[in-house]
Amino acid sequence: MAREPAGQLVVLLDVSGSMEESDGSGSTRIAAARKALDGMVAAAPEGALVGLRSYGGGCQDTELHMRPSPLDRDRFKSEVAGLRPQGDTPIAYALKQAAKDFTSDGQKTILLVSDGEETCGGDPVATARRLAGQGIGVRVDVVGFRVGNATRSQLVRISKAGGGSYADAQNGDELAGRMRRLAQRALRGQSPVGIPVNGTADRASAPVLKPGAYLDEMPPGPDVKRHYAFDLPAGATAYVGLRIGVTAPPGARALIGESLAIWPQSGSGPCGTQDFLTDLPTGGSAFVVGQGQITEGSGPCEAAGRFTIEVTNKGDQVRGSTAPLELNLVIEPPATDVAALPGPATGAETAEPQVAQAEPVPVTGSGSYGDGPVLADGRYTDTVIPGEEAYFRVPLNYGQRLAYRIEVPALPEADRAALDGARLQLSSSILSPENPRVLGGGDQAWRVTLGDRPQSFTGTSVPVNYRNRESDQDHVKDTTLPGYYKLWVRLFTDRGNPYVEVPVTLTVDVQGEPAGVPTYADAMGHGPPDRQQGLSLTPEARIVTPSPSATASPPPSSGPPSSAPATTAVATGSPGSSGVLPLLLALATAALAVVTAFAIWMVRRGRGPSGG
Repeated sequence: MAREPAGQLVVLLDVSGSMEESDGSGSTRIAAARKALDGMVAAAPEGALVGLRSYGGGCQDTELHMRPSPLDRDRFKSEVAGLRPQGDTPIAYALKQAAKDFTSDGQKTILLVSDGEETCGGDPVATARRLAGQGIGVRVDVVGFRVGNATRSQLVRISKAGGGSYADAQNGDELAGRMRRLAQRALRGQSPVGIPVNGTADRASAPVLKPGAYLDEMPPGPDVKRHYAFDLPAGATAYVGLRIGVTAPPGARALIGESLAIWPQSGSGPCGTQDFLTDLPTGGSAFVVGQGQITEGSGPCEAAGRFTIEVTNKGDQVRGSTAPLELNLVIEPPATDVAALPGPATGAETAEPQVAQAEPVPVTGSGSYGDGPVLADGRYTDTVIPGEEAYFRVPLNYGQRLAYRIEVPALPEADRAALDGARLQLSSSILSPENPRVLGGGDQAWRVTLGDRPQSFTGTSVPVNYRNRESDQDHVKDTTLPGYYKLWVRLFTDRGNPYVEVPVTLTVDVQGEPAGVPTYADAMGHGPPDRQQGLSLTPEARIVTPSPSATASPPPSSGPPSSAPATTAVATGSPGSSGVLPLLLALATAALAVVTAFAIWMVRRGRGPSGG
């Protein structure tokens, strides 16, 4: 699968004469910086796009050592080892040049490291403000190394003007930690994954997709559309997951809006549409996450055949560049033994993880749910800073549920002071393979304000069950498919952009043995849902290839089993379309005199996980 880089980073390092001074531990500041940079690149992910520029000497002395490119650690360390301090501190001029070093679109971060203020008469605050306002996606993070009050004041203003964070470092260890964390945020960012695909502006020429994860780009502009098609076999159920994200500098507004619709082959109107909007006034990564489901049955929106997915920009007036579009398609074959399977879960039940209290293992969550680290039962720790979110994947089979505990310590007094009155909040939830949250409760997520007391939360999904689709509770019916369930953690503030490091401990426990695995009649050869996600949870004995004359029993509808027509979640029809799906189903049922409809369109929750 192809992967787009999560972000580009240019380290802009001060090598003015003052970097030869003491670092407070018996060494020099430049030696501490070399060591910090070595540690930063050692911790960076493979393929990270990292560049290096230094400044110092005359007032136009700045040197590009490496443009952002797939990380070559040996070369990077060699370039760092050759740096020699001299002369003045031309910060404004160096920032202008660093902005030209980036090699492609997407999230761009300049990590400015300085032990002094501007000494060449430039205005680095105005320069940073211009860079942030040019619409090219540049953020300026700053680390002040052993600086006094006057220098700190200027560096803080540079970071604020550049939409970034400021962090103090008083010794080499603090410098290494601050640089590593800010670099991790710049590179973690959004990291979409998938098979490259080019959606079309019109439905007629849409590429036909097989089950899998796909990656496209959504251009900016109102009502821009992208289309993708798929074939729905008899008795099968298609699950469509959509995720589009934007990243804005901390403190700047992040706004993303889209709509998702699925059109039948007749083209008379969409089976239903839903608008999604995520608006984060304090910046960071904002996503819209949509999910659609349709099952072959009766009626114009349920006949087996070709369907077209339509994604449209809505309410998205801030984004000025393309955004990564992730599309997941699962086509679930019909089950032949539905009546013999366990009934749906009746509701959420909180269960504590049954895991030994061992020392947690360090792990780095991903900026995308598609490639987060895969966690087994155990305890893990990661560190997040405001504006970051992290995803972790846990595979679940039928009959298994995910129980987890998240623990956050009390904020140190210095961190509480750094917030300067802002509220620091942390959210967490469990996401299903097709995107929705499955924790239960009103928002289906935990949210807490961090402060002078430690915080913890225990969350549990219901067991994965084929017949959970019969439930009228969203968090139950969304726990239908086996596959990767995602733990999601996000840290954000209600205003400002303070630098605070928050360690998070996760305890993960997959509870239950595989049970209630259906037998699939896989006429198309796509395999069961877990195999379409790259897993092998369903035994071969549970996958049968029906003969051409065989007919599989259709799966149950999304509503409770009865002789009444199925009900649907609310979906809004677009102008000129056939309206909401309940009306479509009613008309189709009357026209065809069908007692039971076996199809449902469900696009729930107009806000993705980044909505808090």
